[in-house]
Amino acid sequence: LDIFSTILDYAGAADADQSDGKSLRRFMDGDDTHPYTFNDEYDESVVVLEWDYRSPESNNSLSRDLDSAPAFCLLHKGWKLMMYKKATSPKLDMLFHVAADRYEQQNLIGIHGNDTASADDAIIGKTEHLRALLLEWMHRMDGGDDGNKQYYSHPKSNANEGLGDIMEIGLRQPWRRLDLWVSELDTLWFGKTSYDGNSYVRHEYLYVGRRTPGSVTLESIHVEGKDELFFSLELLSPYSNDEPSSMTIQEHEHVRIKVSFSSTILPPKVKAKLVLKSTAGPDIKIDLSLTVGGSASPPLAPHPPLTPWPTPQPVPTAPTLPSIPFIQPPRECSPTNRCGRCEGHCKSDDECELDLVCHDKDAGGDPIPGCKGTDNSMTEWCIPIEYSGRTRAPSPPTPPPEAVDPIPFVLPPRPCSSTDPCQRCQGHCEGDNECVGDLICHDKEAGGSPIPGCIGTDMSKTEWCIAPPLPPSPPVASLPPTFAPTLVDGAFILTASEAMSCTLKTENAGFKGSMGYCDFDGKEDWIEWENVEVPATGTYEARMRYSSASSRPLELLIDSAPAGTYNVPETGLWTVWDTETLTVTLTQGMQHTIRLHAAESKGPNVDQVTFVPVV
Repeated sequence: LDIFSTILDYAGAADADQSDGKSLRRFMDGDDTHPYTFNDEYDESVVVLEWDYRSPESNNSLSRDLDSAPAFCLLHKGWKLMMYKKATSPKLDMLFHVAADRYEQQNLIGIHGNDTASADDAIIGKTEHLRALLLEWMHRMDGGDDGNKQYYSHPKSNANEGLGDIMEIGLRQPWRRLDLWVSELDTLWFGKTSYDGNSYVRHEYLYVGRRTPGSVTLESIHVEGKDELFFSLELLSPYSNDEPSSMTIQEHEHVRIKVSFSSTILPPKVKAKLVLKSTAGPDIKIDLSLTVGGSASPPLAPHPPLTPWPTPQPVPTAPTLPSIPFIQPPRECSPTNRCGRCEGHCKSDDECELDLVCHDKDAGGDPIPGCKGTDNSMTEWCIPIEYSGRTRAPSPPTPPPEAVDPIPFVLPPRPCSSTDPCQRCQGHCEGDNECVGDLICHDKEAGGSPIPGCIGTDMSKTEWCIAPPLPPSPPVASLPPTFAPTLVDGAFILTASEAMSCTLKTENAGFKGSMGYCDFDGKEDWIEWENVEVPATGTYEARMRYSSASSRPLELLIDSAPAGTYNVPETGLWTVWDTETLTVTLTQGMQHTIRLHAAESKGPNVDQVTFVPVV
């Protein structure tokens, strides 16, 4: 029906369309009349398939009953739900995440013969979300109170079998019932923005409902985080854009929360969470994640310039230096007795001659760029800079003397202010303007962290005024990266520049990427790679290359599921890089999401994560 309406629309005969279809032109080239409302009007559009052909037979009977096959199929943003029409049917409905399971091998709300209650709250929430979208579609297509229509509200459309599709689908519940279900429990993803001539805008919807007897009250809904001002919320009824009369949701009911993003610039990532408080239990916090770039419809006015972004480096070319044999046997290199080309064992670049770098080997047996032979040990070898794909790290500086002598904390703490600023090693301050003179307010990571220039241990979260740090040493000139080494078959690398939510920085030398490394902003920060393609199912070593001045654990999540924790030891300096490894299992295919999450403290600097198949 929609294809028929689309043809009429393109033929200029949309006014003559008396069918129940709706033109798809808005998806193909945007809404020509209202381009800026494209996302606002059509964000939750879905594909619905309905099949219910039953041929008449003798004695006023039909060839089959209403419950003999699934009757509805709904597809929405990579998810597919198939449902039977009868509320009382014991048959199994099916939910597939077709973005990751293209051959539909895993029914997420129950395997035939198994208990459907095994599905977790997130999967049930997504199932309820798709069912709610199906109900909304049936309400739109029903024809209202017109006695000649009522296609989905009256049983006459099913040869008077059942209660009508809206009632049957609304009551049907072969899966576990929840006091409060939410369509997204981890992250609400925002699609590409539209530009309205002034701002970049995008609207997404969070669905919330209840399937058990009784009621639940939504006590508050708000956005928190440093980018909260980019977002606004609107609570809507399920079948209209009116505000619901109550914040209380009864059994079988749901509401929609319209979450709108608007900004005059397009940030590389946003830091914000939607917080849902209800009488059903603990607060639910959902990350708001923005897809950077692009537009949902062609703008009439030119886009303003985006947030500045590093210029990609030219395509690298392979070096032309001939390979030479390893220098055997290995010896211990040092800054005072540097190693030459294809000589080792080195631990850092300053232990190699000035035109060389210390190669960071992933495993014994890995080929060493520019060196002939096989090395099955874990020896690190000095190789030419042009073979390394990175710059040479500067020599570790000699620690400068303390700018000031350490002094004890001034106790007890008091509230500092701009009119009554605190002295050195005194607090609690909330900004540099609350400290005397050139002193700064120290940004403490956790209770018990050392406070520079202050004597004693402080287990509280008090922020103290301290002397400003000494200016950094001038940067060391370095050559641009020219070559990336070849990986073993089946391995793949996730680089910092590919992460959707990464704050890229370049001030600490030694990183391998062409655009910098990822810097974690603080506790609960995360970086993420989307649509990762895994070449083959199997076990992989996830080798994270990092630098850190202190020990900082980092969680690895694959497709939102915990896959392990990197117990990241300190490397001593931010210019010294090391590798930590976790063993994980990956399934073949695209659309995987891989996240690093700093749950307990600010995370390390992350250069890249290399996934190497375990043979």
